[in-house]
Amino acid sequence: MFTLPKLNVLEALLKRLEIQEAQQHSEPKIPAPMRYAGDPEVCRGFLNQCLIQFELSPLRFPSEKSKVAYIIALLQGKALAWASPLWERDDPLVHNSSAFIATFRKIFDAPDIPQVKSVLQRL
Repeated sequence: MFTLPKLNVLEALLKRLEIQEAQQHSEPKIPAPMRYAGDPEVCRGFLNQCLIQFELSPLRFPSEKSKVAYIIALLQGKALAWASPLWERDDPLVHNSSAFIATFRKIFDAPDIPQVKSVLQRL
């Protein structure tokens, strides 16, 4: 039989689950960004769409690594060739979405086209 303290713990857990379920149903369903292959002209839009996903669906992305995993899962081509080794070696960047995105922008975003071309040609 359950004791009063155990019942209180179970009630608290049940309330937490009910709150989480309610929050999950309240998150808007927005389409995933298009896959990104490394085109500097669409980098900014791609990252903004990912950031919007993180903002509007925080329960889907409970950790920094889950945010980076989501971005990497949407990559292809040269962008995926750049990110895959980071993921495979569990690089510190995959544990910090802000640092990952900042580095991603430096490599793939349009403002510094000569640097982007140089990096992409090496991949």
